[in-house]
Amino acid sequence: MYGLLSGQYRFYGDIRPEILTSLGLVNSLCCHPYDLAAGLLFKEAGCSYESLLGGEVDVPIDTVTPVSWVAFANEELATNLRSEILTLMHEYVGEKRASCDGGS
Repeated sequence: MYGLLSGQYRFYGDIRPEILTSLGLVNSLCCHPYDLAAGLLFKEAGCSYESLLGGEVDVPIDTVTPVSWVAFANEELATNLRSEILTLMHEYVGEKRASCDGGS
C-alpha cells in the first residue's frame, strides 16, 4: 500500500481470494477487512480504491473474510484499467469467481 501512496506504484491490489477460490485452494494468505484500514488513506490521497468487481469494498468487519480489492493512483487510471482487469479476471477465473468482496 505504501508503494501506491508514495507514488512508486500506479496500481496495486489483492486478487488472491478470487484466484485461490478458482483453483479450489483455501483463502488463507490474502487480505482481510482489518488489513484495509489504510483504505481511507488511499481516498485522502486522491487514489481510486474499490472492490475488484467495481464499487465500494463492502465486507463484514471481522478477522476471517478474504477480501479482493484494487487501488489506482487516480480516477483517470482507474477508468482506463478497470475494464481490462475485469476482462482478464473473467478470462482466467471465469464463472468460478467467488464473491469474497461482496460483489456478484
